[in-house]
Amino acid sequence: MKRKTLVLFDVGAVLIKLSYGNFYREAAKHSALDEKAIEKTYLESVLDDRTNKGDITAEQFFRELQERLQLKGLTQEEIGGVAEHKFPGEIAEMIALKRKVHEAGYAVGLLSNIGEEGHRILQR
Repeated sequence: MKRKTLVLFDVGAVLIKLSYGNFYREAAKHSALDEKAIEKTYLESVLDDRTNKGDITAEQFFRELQERLQLKGLTQEEIGGVAEHKFPGEIAEMIALKRKVHEAGYAVGLLSNIGEEGHRILQR
C-alpha cells in the first residue's frame, strides 16, 4: 500500500534555502547600484514571476537581470553565479526526511514552480 502513496517535496524554501538578501548583496558588488536599489529594481522587474510562469527563457532572465541591475562586463555564467546566491544551500533536515520517506518505501518526487533559470543554477 505504501508504494501507491506519492510524497511530493517542493524545492524552493523546502529542500533548498532561499535568500534574496544574499543575492542583493552579491549583485551590489558587481553593479553601480547599491543593495537597496538592486532590491527595488529586481522586485519591480517581476523576473522571478515571469520565469516561474515560463513567460521568459533562462537566457532572457539572465540578459534582463544584467541590464536592469547594471551588471556590466559579466559573462552569462558570472551572472548565473550572482543569481546563485538566491539559493545558499540545502535544508539538511528536509533532505534527511525525504531520504527517510523514500527508504520507508514511499514513492518520492519533486514538485516546483522554479523557473528554467533556477533549474540551471541548481544543476551546478
